[in-house]
Amino acid sequence: MTMLWRWICCVLSAFEGSAALGDHGPRRPVDIALSSDGSRAFTANRDTGTVSILDVQSRSVSDELKLGGRPCSLAMPNDNSLLVLDFEQHQLVRLRQLNSQWTIAQRIDVAEYPASVLLDEKRGRCYVASLWSRYLTSFAISAETGELQLLDKIGLPFAPREMCLLPSGNHLLVADAFAANLGVVNVDEKLKLDLVKTLSGHNVRGLVKAQDECILLTRQVLNPMAHTTRDDIHWGNTISNQLVSLPVSSLLSKNAELESHCTVTLLGEPGNAAGDPGEATVLGDGSISVMLSGTHEIALGSSSKATKFTRIAVGTRPVASIVHGRSLWVVNTYSDSVSVVELDGLQVTEISLGKSRELNNAEIGEMLFHDSRLSLDGWMSCSSCHTEGHSNEQLNDNFSDGSFGSPKRVLSLLGVAETGPWAWDGSVKSLHNQVDTSVQKTMQGKPISAQQSDSIVDYMETLKLPNLSNSRSMDPATDLALIENGKQVFEALKCAICHEPPLLTTPKSYTLDETNVLLNPPSLRSAQHASRFFHDSRSKSLESVFSRFRHQLNSDTSPAEIKALIAYLRSP
Repeated sequence: MTMLWRWICCVLSAFEGSAALGDHGPRRPVDIALSSDGSRAFTANRDTGTVSILDVQSRSVSDELKLGGRPCSLAMPNDNSLLVLDFEQHQLVRLRQLNSQWTIAQRIDVAEYPASVLLDEKRGRCYVASLWSRYLTSFAISAETGELQLLDKIGLPFAPREMCLLPSGNHLLVADAFAANLGVVNVDEKLKLDLVKTLSGHNVRGLVKAQDECILLTRQVLNPMAHTTRDDIHWGNTISNQLVSLPVSSLLSKNAELESHCTVTLLGEPGNAAGDPGEATVLGDGSISVMLSGTHEIALGSSSKATKFTRIAVGTRPVASIVHGRSLWVVNTYSDSVSVVELDGLQVTEISLGKSRELNNAEIGEMLFHDSRLSLDGWMSCSSCHTEGHSNEQLNDNFSDGSFGSPKRVLSLLGVAETGPWAWDGSVKSLHNQVDTSVQKTMQGKPISAQQSDSIVDYMETLKLPNLSNSRSMDPATDLALIENGKQVFEALKCAICHEPPLLTTPKSYTLDETNVLLNPPSLRSAQHASRFFHDSRSKSLESVFSRFRHQLNSDTSPAEIKALIAYLRSP
C-alpha cells in the first residue's frame, strides 16, 4: 500500500469519529462566508446540496440547511440574508432569516452553470458569472426587503469564474476559468465589456484588491518549450505556480501590455512545490494568504519578490477563506472541514462539518485527480492541465506520445470515457494506461497502484459535457434553422470521415497534409467550449479554422455555409 493510499484511508476513518449532523455522502464544501457581526460562518456544500452554519465562538456546526442542487458560491448582503448560487439548477437562491429560522425567499433562474456570485455594496447589487454559458448577470438588491431584481446580462468571449471590483467601483474584473483572459466590464449603468486583456498562463484564481492600487491573482504557467522530464519539472521549468500583482492602471489602459507591468512571486521551490494555487486573501496587516489547493496547505507572506512564504498544513484541498479578527477560516473540500488558523502563533484547529459514509471509487478518484503530490515535488495535479475536467487551453510537450519537440494542445476530458483511443496519436487503447502514463511520464510521479488508477478512471467517467440549451440565441428559431443548415454542410463536406456523429470522432488516425503528422481526431463535441484549435493551437478561434486555414473546405464553400457550419459545431 502506498503512502498516498494510507493517507486516503486515514481521511476516510477520520470521518467516523467526527461530530455529525447526519450520516450521508461527503459534503465537499467549496465556499465560505462570514456574517458582518462575525458570529456565524456559512459553507456551501457542493455534493449534499446543503449550507452548514458554524457558530464562530464555539467553533462548531450549529445547523445544516438543505437546499438541493449543487451550491457553489456564497454572498451575504446582511446578517439576515444569504445568497447561494446553485450550479446544477442554474439558480441564484436568496435565504432569509426570520425568528431564528432560515427559509428560501427567492429562487431566480440565471444563465446556465453559474460559478460565482459577488456583492457590490456601493451600488446595492450582485453579479453572477456563468461558466459554460459564458454570461455575466447583474441584480439589484432591495435595501428594504433584500429582494433581488434582474438588471442586465451580457455574453462574454470566454468562460468566466473569478470576479473582483476595481478600486474605482465603476469596473468589474472578470477572469477566464481556463486560459488567462481578463475582461474589464463597466458596471455604471448597463453592463458593458470595455476590453479583454491577456496574461500568459492559465487557471487564474483568487482575484483580490491589494492595498496599493493593485490586483492580486494566482495563476499557473505551462511552458510549451520545456519537456516533461524530471529535470524540467523539478526546477519548475515545465509548470510554475505564481502570485501576480497587477497595477489597476494597466488593466484599464487599452495599450498597456499586462505581462510587462506585473510583479511575479513564485510559489514553491524545487523539492517543495506548491501545485494548484487558489484563492488569495489580503489580511488586516497587509500580508497575504494563498490557498495551495494541490498540496493541502496555505502560504502566508507578502507580494514582494523577496518574500519567503510560511507554509501551513490545513485540511484536504483548501479552496476558500475568510478573515475573522486574527484568525483565518479555511474551507477544505475533501476533508469536509474548516481549518481555523491563528495568525498569531499559527496554531490550526480543524472543525468537522459532520460524518460521511465511506467514499466510493469515483469520489476517491476526484481527490487523486486534484492532488498535486502525485507529481514530482508537487508541481501539478491532473486538474492543473484539465481544469474543470476540461482543458487549460495550453500547449504541452510531453513524452506520452513517445517523443519530444512537438508541443500539443491539452485536450478536454469532458466525455473522455466515450472517445478512445487516447493521446493525440491515438496510440493508447486503455484509459487506465493513459492515466498511468500521464502520472509517470507527464507528471514524473511515482507509479500509482491499480486501485488508485481505477479510482481516477471512475472519476473521469463522471466528466460529462455540460447540457447547454441555445440560451445565447437572440432568435432561437433562426438559430435552429442555421444549425440545421450547418449540419447539412458538415455532411456535404464529408467531415464525418474523421468526426463521425454522435461522438464526432473516429478511432482511426489520419495524416494532416499541411503537417505530415499522424493524429487521432479529437471529438468536436467540446468545440463550443474551446478557444484554441488544431493540435498545435495555431487557430485562435473556430472562425479562423475555416476563414483563415480553410480546413477541409471546398474551393466554392461560401461564407454563408461557413457561418452555418460554425453554428452547428457550437450547438449543444
